[in-house]
Amino acid sequence: MVQRAISDRRWNLFARELEDILIEHGYKLGDLFHVGIYPQKIQRLRDSLKTPKFHLLNPDELERVMTYFQMSGNEQLRIRAAVLATAVEQTLMDRIDAENALLAAQEIFPILVKALQERIENNMGMAATRKDNAMYEMECLESIDDLLEPALEKLDQGMMALHLSRHAESPDERVANVRKAHYGFTAARMELEAAADQDEELRLNDSWKMWYQEAAQWQETASEQLSYYQI
Repeated sequence: MVQRAISDRRWNLFARELEDILIEHGYKLGDLFHVGIYPQKIQRLRDSLKTPKFHLLNPDELERVMTYFQMSGNEQLRIRAAVLATAVEQTLMDRIDAENALLAAQEIFPILVKALQERIENNMGMAATRKDNAMYEMECLESIDDLLEPALEKLDQGMMALHLSRHAESPDERVANVRKAHYGFTAARMELEAAADQDEELRLNDSWKMWYQEAAQWQETASEQLSYYQI
């Protein structure tokens, strides 16, 4: 695995590792449309390489991507470790300056890869449809996503917590992260509804509908998990 310098400064470690693996397979982030990833999500991943944002794919999308691009076991391990490293980076961003947070997350990334590999060795392993539209349409989508950014940030927070719940070492830690995920998805849904209440035309917009469906779907998933734990 190639060690990268801080000068790379691609902020979102998850998006960075995903991009690198795709390049190794002869693809790029834009090729995620082959597995039905919406253009808005692809653009947010690209943007998060340039600015300190922490956008992820949801677990179902991640599985589809790893299967479609025939990622090896080691590559899947790198992706999952990158999710955890991104969570570390996001947490540190609230406490120290951005560049040191990125540097620390880069340092911990190979440690996380090794830890996940050891978990696998202990029998705890892990187990196309549309191109981007014309430039005008993409600009419209970006402007709408800018309007919805407060809701999308809460959606990102919920997705991060959901991923972390799947890597939890204890039931208490798992439940705590599912609670955080449920809160994030609920807050995102409320923000989206509030935005649509102010502008009813938003409810007819494909971008709004896509993000609202995402928030509602994963809010329900988190609710089911909390019910399973009898919370």
